[in-house]
Amino acid sequence: MYIPYALHGFDFNINGWGSQIEQPFLLAFLQKHLAPRLTPQPRGE
Repeated sequence: MYIPYALHGFDFNINGWGSQIEQPFLLAFLQKHLAPRLTPQPRGE
């Protein structure tokens, strides 16, 4: 996500518009990368 002129502290206020824009992107990222694995992974033995 790129938002022009969104500098450091853009999402500092949790209820501000910056955080409201960011939250769906952050949630999607976390769901993708922290999702539980449905199949066991090999142990490399």
